[in-house]
Amino acid sequence: MLQHTPSNFSCNTITGQARELEILQEYETLKKTPKNSSIDRWLPQWETVIVKGRQLGMPQMHTHRPVFDFLLAVKPVDPYWQASQYARLQAKLMKGKTYLSYFDNTKE
Repeated sequence: MLQHTPSNFSCNTITGQARELEILQEYETLKKTPKNSSIDRWLPQWETVIVKGRQLGMPQMHTHRPVFDFLLAVKPVDPYWQASQYARLQAKLMKGKTYLSYFDNTKE
């Protein structure tokens, strides 16, 4: 069966794709606001998933999308902080800044 595998199709490709799917599943889980779990554990998980996704070259982790997703997820926890951060992000986008990372937005 494996004899008929194209030569440009390698185990590394399969492993990389599996890892990307794993990161996407973690990311989708993080987009849901934690109910009974610790926020202190949830926040660093965002950073970890984004860093791993960037290391794998996942394009969605190199845009402002994770910032918007994070802000939507954190809204039930602290709606006032979320609103201020969302307004800040919108102002940056209106000024033409198109690349915003999660880290850029939280460390300024």
